[in-house]
Order: sequence, then structure tokens, then C-alpha cells
Amino acid sequence: MFTFALILSLACLAVPVSIFARMVITRRRVVAQIHAHMSEHRRTCCGHSATRGADR
Repeated sequence: MFTFALILSLACLAVPVSIFARMVITRRRVVAQIHAHMSEHRRTCCGHSATRGADR
């Protein structure tokens, strides 16, 4: 019974550990993609930066 519980616990623990490992490994690439996307958005947006302070 203990062996079954141990195997089941390790299997359940593998899911969050694998998600965490993937997050740590791919973090830099994902952050770079987000920055590139937002930079492109700022360059091609409809000019909200010109009126940014007008509504405050």
C-alpha cells in the first residue's frame, strides 16, 4: 500500500515540477518575445503616445 501511495504521489508531483522547469527554461525567450511584441505595438499603434497625457 505504501509503495502505491508513493508512486501516485511522485506522479502527481511530476506535473507541477515539469511546469516549473519549463517556465524556468523558457523564461528568457518568452520575455524577449513579449518585449518585441510590445515594442512593435508602440511603433505601429495609432498614436496613443501623442495623446497619452491629454486625458489625465
